[in-house]
Amino acid sequence: EFLGAFSLSEPNAGSDVANLSCRAVRVGDHWEITGNKYWCTFADQADFILVFARTAPMNAKARHRGLLYSVCEKIDSGVRSEAAMAKLFASEMSEVVTSEGLQIHGGAGYTTHFAAERYWRDARLTKIFEGTSEIQKRIISDALPGKIAKA
Repeated sequence: EFLGAFSLSEPNAGSDVANLSCRAVRVGDHWEITGNKYWCTFADQADFILVFARTAPMNAKARHRGLLYSVCEKIDSGVRSEAAMAKLFASEMSEVVTSEGLQIHGGAGYTTHFAAERYWRDARLTKIFEGTSEIQKRIISDALPGKIAKA
């Protein structure tokens, strides 16, 4: 079993994927990453860190292109909404499930005597870090057909 960390948020972009400035450049058989990241939960204990970085310069036509992570093909084809849907669902559901677990233990579930308290805190945090649930909803809504164009 491995523990992974997720590194998306940046000082000047927050969790807005379209405005990432961290760069990844291929050098021989490895990648060199430059830039800053914030809020990388479990980074100090992780077996691996999934880093979101640009592999190509940012331009106005395709600001989201060049991101290096597991769904880069979908993102490069303009389908950011699928990753946002997965993150939103997983974040929201994890809080619902852990909240139920905490509730089952009653008041004691809210204490540090039970792991349910820590699981709930961790689940709650997933709705905030690496793209808040509100940011994910915005990304999803931007991809909906029939969206009114900005004037």
